[in-house]
Amino acid sequence: MSRIQRHDDGLEVEIHPGREEFAARVVAEREALVGKALHLLSLYLHHDRRGFWLDTITVPSAGEAELSFSWSSADEPEAEAYTRFDVFFSADLHPVGFAVRFH
Repeated sequence: MSRIQRHDDGLEVEIHPGREEFAARVVAEREALVGKALHLLSLYLHHDRRGFWLDTITVPSAGEAELSFSWSSADEPEAEAYTRFDVFFSADLHPVGFAVRFH
């Protein structure tokens, strides 16, 4: 069963058993990973990078780490209200893909 780690800045990190060390690396490199994630998203989406914010980090039992973002625009605050942008990172902390999800 996974556990949720809550940080002072409101970030939640979901960590699956046996992945604590990798999760610690991901959290320690969070600023750099967010930069890489936003670069990747901006290559394919026409959203202003400043509108993205990191909601959660998930470190599953196997595979990549996942950084989940929301996006909001000052001009259209509800435009993407039900959309999540997930960026996946490999074990060596390089972005390997992203998904746009609706909830």
